Amino acid sequence: MSTFRPLALLMLAELLSPVVFCQPASAQATPVTVPDNILYRAFFHQAAVWKGFADKEVAQGIFDGPAAKHFRVVAGLTSGEDVVLKSIAVDCEAALVTIERQRSQITAPYRGAGLPNQTPLPPSVRQQLASLYAQRAAVLSGHLQQLKSAFATSRFQVLDAFVRKTIQFSRSPATPVK
Repeated sequence: MSTFRPLALLMLAELLSPVVFCQPASAQATPVTVPDNILYRAFFHQAAVWKGFADKEVAQGIFDGPAAKHFRVVAGLTSGEDVVLKSIAVDCEAALVTIERQRSQITAPYRGAGLPNQTPLPPSVRQQLASLYAQRAAVLSGHLQQLKSAFATSRFQVLDAFVRKTIQFSRSPATPVK
């Protein structure tokens, strides 16, 4: 399960290069309104990681341990909602990992090839990357819609409030380089 963390951080860094992921936002940072697809990307990753922890507990014979009931406790989800959330999150994570692998394969020939950093990628490669970016956006949007459809409106609002409270982004002031 630890392979998800670097991929998620790289994807967030790619999408939000000047934005810092933090929990909670520091007092000096300016709050940032984050699009749902980016916010829920981070949350789906977190839910998939908790699912992995819960699976490890089950393998050890702990069938309703702390990891298994994490979202029931901290977000007030029912057992059924928890199962649905983790299922959607794991499916989303798997789809995004596949897209990230494709992106990595496409860009591999251009990394470390002695090309200056400012050398633009060929148009065909840029087009492939744009297509993958659109696929990633569609995957996130589709999984968020699945989550909304699976939860009653009032229950999704409870989950959404939890997500917005716990997954925070901020824009930190620039630190001058000496």
